[in-house]
Amino acid sequence: LKTNAKYMNKTIRVTGIVNNTGVDVFGNTWVNLETGVNATFEKWLIHCTVKDNFIQEVANLSKGDIVTIQGIYKGTGLEMIWLNDCILIS
Repeated sequence: LKTNAKYMNKTIRVTGIVNNTGVDVFGNTWVNLETGVNATFEKWLIHCTVKDNFIQEVANLSKGDIVTIQGIYKGTGLEMIWLNDCILIS
């Protein structure tokens, strides 16, 4: 929970491996990234809702691609870290 207080609504940048992409029930495009393991050897999954002008770039991603994404930290839940308004950096 300290992480939530420290990073909530701040822009952060993460690098990870594309796990999958899709569109939610509200029509928002998203990409999930896997990152390294934490202290208990659990993998973190980063769920990134993508800004509209990056939808095509995300559509071109494939599972296993290594990418860097920047977005607004919105907390954790359902064993994920949630980022909104994400853009693809590389």
